[in-house]
Amino acid sequence: MIATLGRFSLWLAFALAIYGAFVSLLGVRRRRPSLIESGQGAVFAIFGLTTFAVLLMEAGLVGRDFSLEYVARNASIETPLFYTIIALWGALEGSILLWIWLLALMTLLTVMIDGKRQPELIPYVTAVLLCISAFFLLLVTLPANPFTTMLPAPLNGRGPNPLLQNHPLMAIHPPSLYAGYVGWSIPYAFGMAALITGRLG
Repeated sequence: MIATLGRFSLWLAFALAIYGAFVSLLGVRRRRPSLIESGQGAVFAIFGLTTFAVLLMEAGLVGRDFSLEYVARNASIETPLFYTIIALWGALEGSILLWIWLLALMTLLTVMIDGKRQPELIPYVTAVLLCISAFFLLLVTLPANPFTTMLPAPLNGRGPNPLLQNHPLMAIHPPSLYAGYVGWSIPYAFGMAALITGRLG
């Protein structure tokens, strides 16, 4: 159930990212605020779907659902709960999932905070950020899917990377590092919007 819901939520988020980017650009070109608002609505939906996917993965980790390949490779019965929770970013697939969630959160905050401050730029900003989101969502729906299953499910997993358990601050370091990298998407999107519109002031 976790795998099915997780895959569905990520595929739907991917489709909405493409839709949102398209209608944002179409709305500003045709001067139709309803399309721009629809694109911004996609941003809210993507945040909800990626949050759901993260919670599903955490449920799989904490519940030791070893039918999920990611859980089998990064958790075990013996692993303490704290390190089981932070195993979300212990390997490639989970790290990209966290990356996408942070990008969805920052895109949502950008639309909410700057939507009225920069009405000329925000449709282009939204489109750029959703294109970036679509790329990473494509990764987790195809080559780096964290909800891949394995049958028969093993009785125990091999546990997280030992480097992830060398200090409790590993709970803070990777997410803060990812937040810094993802955060650069926001000024990039505004820069691209300024170039597209010619508003360079």
